[in-house]
Amino acid sequence: MMHDIHIKNRSNYLKSTLILLSASGFVFITGTVHLLKHLTNILRTVSLYNAIGLSQTEVLEHLVHSYSLLILVQTLAVYIGLSSLLFAAAIINQKLASPAFEATASARAEKDALEAATVILALDKFE
Repeated sequence: MMHDIHIKNRSNYLKSTLILLSASGFVFITGTVHLLKHLTNILRTVSLYNAIGLSQTEVLEHLVHSYSLLILVQTLAVYIGLSSLLFAAAIINQKLASPAFEATASARAEKDALEAATVILALDKFE
């Protein structure tokens, strides 16, 4: 005997919160890829100058004073900062909307219970 079991897989998060969390994750992953791309570019530059005959310390000193390190720090700050802001907005959105969401669910449950009681009373009258 097979019984059909239906399980409602309801998330406790609002759709807007899930969208903000997804955007935060996307921005973080994009920033990580951009950071890795920039780091490989710096390593390639160091190996190129090593092949010419410069020492690694001279090349790294030049890169520290040039724009490469500045771009690296700016990239890190922008992507991690934006990802953190989106994540914080998602948490704040969930916290602020949570009482309203629970109140709506509670009101819906009360309405369903009232309709069920009305149907039961109507059936009792017909019997």
